[in-house]
Amino acid sequence: LLNSIPTLRKEKKLKFITGSPPDLSDTKPGCRFFDRCPEAMDKCKTDPPKIKTDSGYVLCWLYE
Repeated sequence: LLNSIPTLRKEKKLKFITGSPPDLSDTKPGCRFFDRCPEAMDKCKTDPPKIKTDSGYVLCWLYE
């Protein structure tokens, strides 16, 4: 997410993200970004994350 912040420097190259964008019409269980996330775990594929924090909710098992 932080890599998407625009910059005025021309020399900055875009970072390539592997995988395909998630199909938003797909209703499979688990995280929609499982195929693209370098931090994906087995439970990301089957269990939808929703973790409460002090300021709200996080939809990623990394913050469990």
